[in-house]
Amino acid sequence: NVRLHRARARLAGTIVRRLHHSLMVVAGLAISGVALWIALRGIEWAQTADAIRNADVEQLVFALVFLVGGIFLRAERWRIVIPAPVSRASMYHATAVGFFFNYVYPARAGDVIKVLSLHRVTGQSLARVGVSAAIDRLIDVNVLLLSTTAVFLLAPELVLGRTLFYAAAGGLTLGV
Repeated sequence: NVRLHRARARLAGTIVRRLHHSLMVVAGLAISGVALWIALRGIEWAQTADAIRNADVEQLVFALVFLVGGIFLRAERWRIVIPAPVSRASMYHATAVGFFFNYVYPARAGDVIKVLSLHRVTGQSLARVGVSAAIDRLIDVNVLLLSTTAVFLLAPELVLGRTLFYAAAGGLTLGV
């Protein structure tokens, strides 16, 4: 009788898990469908097709090279920051996934997904990967601030831009 009860409980658990998974898939597809409809409802398709036909392929290739190169360099920098050895391929994959999700989701959610991706692939502790990503982000902010400071030092005529920059830099510094 106890065995039968346990078998029924396992079966019920399996059915509930499968049903939950199916419901999550259906809900995800429904939400994606609604979001896609909202995003695409006001698009002028003829104008979009015309813009695609008139796109400068050379500039697109140039932009793509810089995008991929930037992701590769950031992955290498993160690889240097993380204390344990990680393959270049794993780092590049996690960084590229993070960039993709930062473009799709708000609030830098891609950074969280990047950490989870590297943790899953390498098996390193979530804390280690997360802290190294936070340090990498701090380096990123500092490089941005230093680069912008260099621009204003080289182009002092940008007075209004400099004022806005210092206000933003102060906010970033306090926020970080």
